[in-house]
Amino acid sequence: MNHSQFSIHDFELVTTETVTSFVISVLNIVLFENATLQVRLLNANNNLVKVYNLVLTGEDYTNWGGDDTYLYQYVSDKMGYTLSFTTPEPEPEPVTPEPVTPEPEPEPEPEPVTPEPTTEPTTEPTTEPV
Repeated sequence: MNHSQFSIHDFELVTTETVTSFVISVLNIVLFENATLQVRLLNANNNLVKVYNLVLTGEDYTNWGGDDTYLYQYVSDKMGYTLSFTTPEPEPEPVTPEPVTPEPEPEPEPEPVTPEPTTEPTTEPTTEPV
């Protein structure tokens, strides 16, 4: 059996879960009019609890401008949450190490050459009768 859906009579299912964070995604923007946001609620284990869509319109859309931190405060106010920080922590910029050029190793100094004593044949003067 792959996948089937069955209709049932209304059944009220009530659950309680603690939400510890939320994630915002912008789903759609109609320039100069509105933006549709998706808000995902997460528990302490970062498991998805619930998904909401919110539409930013009118003054709320205008106030957003280019400041994305506005969205966190807007969602928090709209849904009755209290942020545990004032602004989200920015992602740290990746640090690219500068290339390291190894210092050349010093060339070994040549060892001094000491001449070996040589023995040259010596010739003694001879006097021959002339």
